Amino acid sequence: MKWKTCSRDFWTYYRAALNPDGKRRVDAYFAWGEATDYADLSGPPPEWFPVVIEVPDKAGTAASFCAMVVRRKWQHFIRVPTMYANPIKVLAQARFLTAMVTRGFLEEVAKGGELSAAVERFELGLPVVTADDVRKPPAEPPVPDQFARPATKRRAKVIVGVIDDGIAFAHERFREPGGRTTRIDHFWNQDGEPNGGPGYGIEYSKAQIDALLASSTEAGIVNEDRVYRRACYADVARRLEHGTHVADFACGEDPRTVTADAPRILAVQLKVPGRLTRGTCGLWLTIHALDALRYIVDRASHFVDANGEQARIVVNLSFGYFAGPHDGSSMLEMAIDDVISLHGRLAVVIPGGNSYLLRSHANFDVPPKGKRELAWRLLPDDATPSFVEIWPNDVDAELEIEVSTPEGLSSGRVAAGSVRRLMHGEDVLATIIFPKHVTNGARSMILVALAPTSSEPDRATASAGLWTINVQNKGKDSCKVDAWIQRDDTPPGFPTRGRQSRFEDPAYIRFDKRGMLVELDTSDQGYVKREGTLNSLATGKQTIIVGGTRGNDGRPAAYSSGGSIVNPRKGKVAPRAEPDVVTVSDDSSANQGRIGAGSRSGSAAALNGTSVAAPQVTRLIADVMPRHEISSRDEVVFKLVQEKRRRAKPPELVPDPERRPPQAPGVQPTPRGPRGGRGRTTTNQ
Repeated sequence: MKWKTCSRDFWTYYRAALNPDGKRRVDAYFAWGEATDYADLSGPPPEWFPVVIEVPDKAGTAASFCAMVVRRKWQHFIRVPTMYANPIKVLAQARFLTAMVTRGFLEEVAKGGELSAAVERFELGLPVVTADDVRKPPAEPPVPDQFARPATKRRAKVIVGVIDDGIAFAHERFREPGGRTTRIDHFWNQDGEPNGGPGYGIEYSKAQIDALLASSTEAGIVNEDRVYRRACYADVARRLEHGTHVADFACGEDPRTVTADAPRILAVQLKVPGRLTRGTCGLWLTIHALDALRYIVDRASHFVDANGEQARIVVNLSFGYFAGPHDGSSMLEMAIDDVISLHGRLAVVIPGGNSYLLRSHANFDVPPKGKRELAWRLLPDDATPSFVEIWPNDVDAELEIEVSTPEGLSSGRVAAGSVRRLMHGEDVLATIIFPKHVTNGARSMILVALAPTSSEPDRATASAGLWTINVQNKGKDSCKVDAWIQRDDTPPGFPTRGRQSRFEDPAYIRFDKRGMLVELDTSDQGYVKREGTLNSLATGKQTIIVGGTRGNDGRPAAYSSGGSIVNPRKGKVAPRAEPDVVTVSDDSSANQGRIGAGSRSGSAAALNGTSVAAPQVTRLIADVMPRHEISSRDEVVFKLVQEKRRRAKPPELVPDPERRPPQAPGVQPTPRGPRGGRGRTTTNQ
C-alpha cells in the first residue's frame, strides 16, 4: 500500500477548482468519485447524470437559467425539467433547480465563461450502489419533459405532502368515505418506468388510482397486491414500510369515520438507487427530494380553499443523515428554505435525527501551531464506503490533515487544494479531499473517504480497525473544529451492507456505575459529543424540526439527536440549538416505537425514531393551518400553542417557559436542554 497525491491523472476541472487561491466551490463527493474512478459506486456515471444547481442572485433565477440554456443552445449537455423551466408564479424567483448534464457541462463551467458565472455551485446526485439506477435523460429531441398540469382548480381544506420510501398508496387509511376511492390526488413513483409525467418515474392521478382500486375489487374487498402488480410497484412488498407508517401518522384516517373535509394527499415515492441492497449515506437524496418538493408544490397550486385562495400545504420529509455543515448552508436545506420563503403557505417538517448516542460527532479546539488526534473505528464486514467530514468553524482556518491506517501507514500532511489516495495496486483504499470551498456548505471542509472493508474477491478492501486522523493548526489563532461521520447503517428489513463506524475516545462515558446509559455531555468528556448531532437536513431557517420523547415519562428518547454546539462564525447566524418541538416516538422504554399502519389494510406494526415523531406534528399543523395565516417556522410553532389553548382543554403543545408563556397547571415539565425543543406535543391515534 502507498499514499499518492492526485496530480496529472486527476481531471482538469478539479485540478483548477481545488486551487486553494480559487473561489470555485467543489463537490467533495464528486471529486471523491472522480479520484477513485467510482470504484465504490459500481463504475462511472452514464453519459447523462443528475445534478442540482444553485443560480447566484446576480445571475437571475432558475427559470432565467433555463432560458439561457435554450438561447445558447446548450441542450446537448444540459436538460432541465419543465417544473423548473416553467415554474408556477409563486416560485418564479426560485434559484435552485435539478438538471441532467453530461461532462460537457462540467467542461463549460471550468472555462470560466457565461455558464460558469451563472452557476454558484452544483452537486452531483451520486448513485449508492449501481450506476444503472441513475435517472435516465428525457427522450429525444433534447427538450424539457412535458409536465402535464391539471387543467382545473379543485377544492381542498389543506394539502398534506408525503415524501418517503415505501408508500402503499392503495391502503384504506388513505381513502375517502366509503372506502372505494382515494384521497391521494397525485402519486409520483420516482422509481417507476417513465410515462411522460415529471420527467422520470411514473405518475398516477386520483382517477387512475381509483380505476386501479375498482378493477382490483372482489366481493367489496380491494386486492391491494393486484393493485401494486398492475402499477408495477414492488416497493411495498414487506410487512412494514417506512413510508406507509409515516404517511399514516401524517394523514391516515379510519375509513369508517373519515370525513369529506379530510386533508387531500400528494405523495412521492423517492427514487432510492439500489433499493434492495442500499446504504443510507444519502448521496442520492438532494436531487430526488428537491424534485419531490417542487412536484408537490406544483401540483398543489391547483387546489384552492373555501375562499378561493391557494390551499395551504404541509410536507413531511422523514429522511436525513449525519454529516454536513449543520448551519443551514447545505444545498438541499437552502433549496427547501427558498421554496418555503417564496410560497408563503407552505410548511416542511423534518425529523431531528437518531444519532445522539452513536458517537458520530466530534467537537474540539486546535491550539495555534498545535494538533488534535481523532480515533475512527471502522468495522469489519462493511460493504459500503465510510466518510468523515471535518468542518473548521472559521473559513480562514489554516489546517492540515494527516490520516494513518490501522497498520500505521501515514498519508503525510495534506493541505488545502490537495487530493491524496491510498493505493493498493490499482485499487483506491482511502481518499483525502481538501477543497478550500465546497458545494455542500459555506466554508471549507475536509473529506476522508474509506473503501468498504468487505468487497468482491477481485477488489482490495480498507482495513477494519482504528484509523487515526490528525488535525493540525498552522495558524496563529485557536480553531474550533467539528467532525461528523456520515450515516452508514442498513435500514431495518434490508440485507445488511453498511455498518456504522464511530469515533472512539477514552474520555467518552457511555454507561454510569449502575450500567445505565449516560445521556448528557460533561465538560471533561473529551472530543466525542452527543450534542451537535441533529439531522444534517434539520438546520435550515424555515423547516420545522421534531425530536422524539417517551410517552410514559416525557423524557427524550435515548436516540433523539441534540442541537448544534458549534459557535457562530464571524458575521453568521448561530446554528439551531434544539428541535422546534418534540412528540412521542416511543410509547415507553419497554414498548419502543409507536403502532401505525402496516403495508396492507388492516395490518399494524411498531416503528420508532424521530421520523415517526415528525409526521405527528405534520398532522397537527394540517389541523391548525386552515384557521391561521402562517408565514414562518416560529409562527407555525406558536400557532400550535395558541390553537390548543383556544380549545379549553389541556393543551397538546406545552411551550417552554423561557421562550413562551408559562405552561398549564398539571402538565408534565417540558424536556430541557438541546433535545427539549420549544414545546411538547401529545397526539392520539
